[in-house]
Amino acid sequence: MYLPNREKAYISKEKIANYLLSFSHPIGKHKAAFFTTVGFDITKPGTLIEVLEELAKETNVTKAVSTNFGTKYILDGYIQAPNNRIYLLRTVWMMENKADTAYLVTAYPL
Repeated sequence: MYLPNREKAYISKEKIANYLLSFSHPIGKHKAAFFTTVGFDITKPGTLIEVLEELAKETNVTKAVSTNFGTKYILDGYIQAPNNRIYLLRTVWMMENKADTAYLVTAYPL
């Protein structure tokens, strides 16, 4: 099973800049350490967005979990980083009740 409406999966630039690539975010700073080490850059958030959108379109759902707010989808898939190496990531997406688009919650290496 793929992420429902995967072609519409949404990733905000703020999620990338203020979380996944932010060394000042209390949780995101650990993810930023990984993503910047492999070549992603806070001044070019679109690069990471493109890679994560591709992962969402091409990767099967590993696990789906229903919550009171909607369904959380976990996708484990490979990306090619700017350093030209391949990495296995876990991404978590949320599709709220009555919504038709999932949005990125988090991403981290496995």
